This record gives sequence, C-alpha cells and structure tokens, in this order.
Amino acid sequence: MKKTTPQILGLLALAAAMPAAASENAALAAGRAERQPEPALERPAALEMIPPGVAIFTANADIHVDIVRPIPDVTGDGLDEVLYGTRESNQPNVFLLDGASSGTATEVWSFMTTGGASNGYLYGEQCLVPSSDTDGNGVANFLMGTAAGGRVAFAIDALAHAELWRFDTYLNPPDSGWVYSLAEMSDTTADGVPEVAFGAGSFSDSVYMVDGASSGTASLLWRYQAADAVVSVRNLGDADGDGDDDVLAAVGDSGYSVLLLDGSPPTSAGATLWSYATGGRSVWSLGVLPDVTGDGKAEALAAIWAIDGSAVRCLNGATGALVWQSTTVPDYAMLLDVLPDVTGDGKAEVVVSSWENAVQVLDGATGARVWKRTVGTLNGGDVWSARAVGDLNGDGFQDVVAGSFDYYVYAYSGLNGWPFWSFSTGRRLYSVHGLGDLNGDGVAEVAASTQNLTGSPLPGVFVLDGDAGLLLPFFADDFENGAPVGWSLQVP
Repeated sequence: MKKTTPQILGLLALAAAMPAAASENAALAAGRAERQPEPALERPAALEMIPPGVAIFTANADIHVDIVRPIPDVTGDGLDEVLYGTRESNQPNVFLLDGASSGTATEVWSFMTTGGASNGYLYGEQCLVPSSDTDGNGVANFLMGTAAGGRVAFAIDALAHAELWRFDTYLNPPDSGWVYSLAEMSDTTADGVPEVAFGAGSFSDSVYMVDGASSGTASLLWRYQAADAVVSVRNLGDADGDGDDDVLAAVGDSGYSVLLLDGSPPTSAGATLWSYATGGRSVWSLGVLPDVTGDGKAEALAAIWAIDGSAVRCLNGATGALVWQSTTVPDYAMLLDVLPDVTGDGKAEVVVSSWENAVQVLDGATGARVWKRTVGTLNGGDVWSARAVGDLNGDGFQDVVAGSFDYYVYAYSGLNGWPFWSFSTGRRLYSVHGLGDLNGDGVAEVAASTQNLTGSPLPGVFVLDGDAGLLLPFFADDFENGAPVGWSLQVP
C-alpha cells in the first residue's frame, strides 16, 4: 500500500520534531511507588502524528494487572495463548486467554492462588514465568509467586490449571517473604527435570532452590540468606564451568548488591561466586546479556535506582567486574530486555525501561545510547515496560514495544526508533510483551496490561496487531543512514 501525501508529510514532521538530546528529569523522591495522576494530558503534537494501533481483542479487569505474558499453545490450535495476573486476593487472579480470540477475549481458564496467611496476589513484572513441560503432557507449564499474605512459589500445569507443587515461605522459618521473581534452572538432581530458583522479600530475604520434580510441597535443595529482600533472580547460565546453571540475584536496600550464587548441588550450592556492590542504590531487576566480553559467558545486567545517568550496569558474568555503566539514563531503571544486534557489531543491545518518559536502546558492547524516543508526560510518562518484539516491518531487525504512564502502547523500529504506531488504553501501562503471530499476517502481536482499574470492570488486557500503522513494508534496501529512503530521521 502506498503512503498518501498527508501521511508522508505528517511522518516527515514527526521526524523533524524528534529531540536530539536526552531530557533531564528532576531528582525524584526516594520510595515513590506510583506517580499520582496529573490534571492535564501533556502529549506533544508530534506524538499525535504516529499512526494508531489496532486491538485484536481485550479482556476486562477491575484491579491492577501487573503482568501479561505469552505462553505456548495450550488449546491445540498452534497459536500462543495470553497469560496474565492481577492483584486480586481471595478470588481468581491468574487467567489464560485464547490466542485465537477476537473482540472480547475468550477465557480458557482462571485460577485463584492460595496459601500463606491470606492467599495473596501477584505483584510485579517478574512473578509469572513460562517453564518447561515437566509433567509430560505436551504443554508448557509456568512458575508463579505471590505477595502480600500469600508469599508462595508455585509450579502450575497450564493445561489443567492445577498445582504441580508449591513452596510456602510461611512454613519455612524463620520468616516469610513476598515472592517477587522466579527462574527455571538446570537439572542438578539428575532426574531429568529442571530445578527452580526464586527470590523472597522481607522478612525472608532469601534465594531458594527447590526440586523441580517435586509434587505437593516442593523439596528445598538449598537456601541462601541475603542481607535484604531478594527482588529479582535470573538464570545466568553456567558461569563457573561446573556444568550447572548459576543464580543471579538482586538484593535490596540493606544489601545493595548483585550476587551470583553457585547453582550446583550441596555442598557448594548457594555459595557466592561473586558480588557487586551498587554503592547504596537498590537494584529493581536483572537481565542476561549474551557474551560481549569474548569469554564465552553471558553477562549480567542490573536495573539500578540511580538518577545520575548510571541506572543500567553491565557486569562480567564470570567475575562480576563492571563492563560498562550507562551515562544517558537519568531516572530509576525498572526493566531491561535484550534486543538482537542492530548496530552491526554482532552483539545484542539493551532495551531500557525507567521512570523517565522515554524508551532507550543502549549498545550492548559499550552502554552508549543507540537511540531514544520520548513519550507523553501524563502521570510522569514513566515507561516501566519496554521489550524487544519480532520484526514488525520486514527490515530484518527485531523491533521494540513499550507501555507508558501516558496511557499509550508504542511500537518502534529496533534499528533506529522510528515510531510505527501507538495505541491508547485509557490507563497507565504496567506490562507489555511480544506474542507470536495470532491473526495470520506473519507479524508478531503485542500484549499489554494496565493499572488503576477501579469500580466497574474495564479493559485491562489488550492484544494489539503488531503491523497496524505500517502502511508499507520496509526492507533493508529501503534504508539510508538508518532511515527510510527519502525521509529525514534524527537519531540522538
């Protein structure tokens, strides 16, 4: 399809309006949980020129939907399904939607978490993780952790929506803790089933490794006592060369550190391989970057609560030494994702989510900014979730999707930040994630979830058409200096 003259002029105007330098945000008060709504929408005219996105289907909710994720086909039609979790307690709070839905989503099943002191709910972007088919029914399972009065780690059969096992931190003294984050690890017990690591908050302040082949109550393999809440865990791979994956962990306020723990069976299990002190700054989440130092080991990424530009750190996976730190992220970092190489050096890049009203991609080898795009400033415009997604425009590079507190989901070229489309959800965005192709056009779709849903049920989960707004396909030969031929695009 050809672009019309007004569309071309509008996009040229948009390109000219894009800022060339990072905006500086004022220092934000420590401990802010969520921005309060501002009285007026501040949305630059250039953003209104971005083509509108299109919803394929939606699902209603009446409370925060903290996380939405794809999960491989459960219904047998070959399409991804959509898994999401809410802050409901004592009623269903985990839901599976049929990926073949249209209009109003078809719910495949719902599940209510139980356990702990008062059952609890899901909290944050890291508490729901697809996992292997450990029960042999041909369908992937998932891991889940609860907060508040729950404080339980679960493995769930996605086909039967039934518990495979649970580990209740209340029943493992001295103290319990919110289960913020979980990771599937390697099989260290030689039973053919991967083990599971998870982190728990105050007052547990621990990393746990449990037997993935458990049934009923999970068997504890080892526990590491940290100095404070463990808010994020990741599988870094085998960093010490012993054949078993190791556990990357982020420790909160009193610990202020990133740790790598030996994932091997006792007696070495849980031993600290290295520790990186963050200088009195909390770590909100972790990421894993394919090797950029040439030693064959993956690197560790840390999202730091810093406001001096250094909110993203890359650490050598084998030693914990600082490889690089960002200089262009002026606000607290929330989430880091990996974007396959767009700079041509053969190394993956890093997608940054933060309290700034912007999306950034950093060079994975150096931490230098590759591109940055600002969004609106309603509610501060925080972008708490930005991720790599499949190739939306056919140029051979994966692209980026982001959700902002300005109510919009944005889709950008991974190569240069060119905006493809934006979609207004009417609420602040919590979580975005790429899906497989659900509508048969060969392009990945996008799932998004929102917060501040109160009163009558409102759309809280959106599945959006990945190629909406793309008026013609872009291919590698159509680009000059990072922009479509004949267009002007300034990349900061």
